[in-house]
Amino acid sequence: MNSEIIFNTDLDSATAYISKIYDADVTELWDYFTQSELIDQWWAPKPWKCETEKMDFREGGNWLYAMVGPEGEKEFAIANFGEIMPHRSISWTDAFADDKGKVKATYHKPLG
Repeated sequence: MNSEIIFNTDLDSATAYISKIYDADVTELWDYFTQSELIDQWWAPKPWKCETEKMDFREGGNWLYAMVGPEGEKEFAIANFGEIMPHRSISWTDAFADDKGKVKATYHKPLG
């Protein structure tokens, strides 16, 4: 399946916008983004795997998941769903979190 990734950054707000366009019928892909047992199969970069703790797929809901490394280490993240246009688009924000879904504070070390 062919796809195109569009990646834009806004350095002033420390934000990245990522879009991926698939050359496929949306009904073939929708379940792979909206059902935890399917997104867990492909979301993590190999050799890591994804494990969903909970998913509440609705506007205002969230998805708490862990990236599990080859040595069993876990890095949690939380995705908060915004606008959902069924079988068309999903908007969400994603952040590193603890195992309860509390967003971790970020620390930026000055250069130099």
